[in-house]
Amino acid sequence: MTSTNKSFTAACAVISAEKLENYLWVLQRIKSMLAGCMEPRVILTDRDFALMNACEQVFPKAHKYLCRFHIQQNINKNSKKKFSDKEWKEFVRTFWTLCESTTEEIYRYNLENLEAQLKEADRERF
Repeated sequence: MTSTNKSFTAACAVISAEKLENYLWVLQRIKSMLAGCMEPRVILTDRDFALMNACEQVFPKAHKYLCRFHIQQNINKNSKKKFSDKEWKEFVRTFWTLCESTTEEIYRYNLENLEAQLKEADRERF
């Protein structure tokens, strides 16, 4: 992440298969490239378990998180059909407000709002 809150690509690799040993090889090359400089403090993944395991082995101190784009894709794929158009727009707005929380206190407040919204939507359905 840059000082302007933008992510950037530090390296790119093409692998023949999404397997642990391939990810280990790539991440070890990246680690050697960064030797003496720094190691990543945060790693974003798409929840590929082989990649997540490789990240844990090569960069155990880095915080591992799921990529927001992939989270959004998963929510769209698995949840959108459960909402009316109006409910969906409100859910998305409330969800991303939660994701943008800047403090733990604000996060808890936004989480309560999202939970209340979902409970209300459930009550209206039944």
